[in-house]
Amino acid sequence: MRTGALALPLLLAPLPALAAERVFSVGSFERVRVDGPFEVRIEAGASPGATASGERQLIERIAVAVNGGTLSVRLGTGGWGETFRADNAAPPVIVLRTPRLNSLAVSAGANVTVNRMAGQRVELSLAGSGRVEAARVDADQLAASLVGAGTITAGGQANRTRLITDGPGTIDASGLLTKDLTVLLTGPGETRARARYTASVTNTGLGKVTVAGDATCTVRSAGGGPVSCGKPAAK
Repeated sequence: MRTGALALPLLLAPLPALAAERVFSVGSFERVRVDGPFEVRIEAGASPGATASGERQLIERIAVAVNGGTLSVRLGTGGWGETFRADNAAPPVIVLRTPRLNSLAVSAGANVTVNRMAGQRVELSLAGSGRVEAARVDADQLAASLVGAGTITAGGQANRTRLITDGPGTIDASGLLTKDLTVLLTGPGETRARARYTASVTNTGLGKVTVAGDATCTVRSAGGGPVSCGKPAAK
């Protein structure tokens, strides 16, 4: 007789929200800007497209638009309010597809991965927390900047690379083969890289800079943070 009584609370308990998918109509783009706590996966080498999956009430509030070759992902006008925090819901997953990507700017706690970035100049930037991972870069010039506590990871190759870290975050470009490297670090963060010919390192904070390879290095460390770099430049 007690079986029905025990089952009643289970029947009355709220059911988990079902995952839904939303397809966005987008034109061609080579640059992406992400502003919001999303999981974003970018597939370069495919026809332009954008989809979002997750709880319906969340993905309906995502705004995706292309303007002047830049695709932006952000919360719509209403935001998520208290829904996202109260339900402890998983962040929506957004998949973007494009033939080519040369610029990625991320903020507000997003986690973004991209399989490939290519161009004469490739740019990566992250503000705040979050994570950016570019599996393969193919560029003449790569510029990566991090402000905050996030992490940027980059692999591939570039002739010239400039890495700027401001805050407690980490740039890991140890998997990137570059000929000439410039590193600027401010604060307690960390920068890891690899250079073949030259490396210019300026460390004005307490953070750590490590440059692997046989590059000839010029080091300025005014803040006392440790710097490990190839061969010192001849005086």
